[in-house]
Amino acid sequence: MRDYLAELKKQGNKINPNIELTPETVKQFLDQATTELSPYYKEKIGAIQQDLYKNLDDLQKQYEYNKKQEEGQFRTALGKSREERSGMGTIFSGARGAEEQQALETEQLRSDETTRKFAQQGASLAAETAKQIGTRNITGLEGYTLTAPRVSLAGAFGQGSPTSYASEGLRSYGTLTGEVPREQTTATQLRSKELEEAERSRRALDLYT
Repeated sequence: MRDYLAELKKQGNKINPNIELTPETVKQFLDQATTELSPYYKEKIGAIQQDLYKNLDDLQKQYEYNKKQEEGQFRTALGKSREERSGMGTIFSGARGAEEQQALETEQLRSDETTRKFAQQGASLAAETAKQIGTRNITGLEGYTLTAPRVSLAGAFGQGSPTSYASEGLRSYGTLTGEVPREQTTATQLRSKELEEAERSRRALDLYT
């Protein structure tokens, strides 16, 4: 195009001075590019969001199932131990009390460790998603909590303190722009440039002598 315009000038032709674009016109191209590409990236980000929420929902269900399993196993082991003590005539002995206390503390530690591992998995899911779509595109994580049970010698798990693992894990990463939003910005700029160049070419071909 540059060579073509140079040749036209040699021949005495003049280029339409309107080839230069005003900032307002350039902004129109950017707005158009944004309008064209926004639906695609909105859908793409939305799909990634839904994947995160589904994975967190599955994690919550898995955690609750695991907790019920551990509760049942602890209750069964406690009952079996008491039956054995009863048969031996030591059901009310100090050794039995110390043994059950030790079992309770061991079970509590195991339960706390299970909760920690699940919370770590959830936080990692949120962090990986933030790297993809940015932290500002992830909301509603406060509702995802894990509650470590309080183990008792009654054989039941009581409710402990809930941990908002997903939102807390996300906050530790600070503010992330995300790969998809960066991709969207680049694509929008490129499309805007294409529209601008097309308009400049159109005007350049509008010659007068």
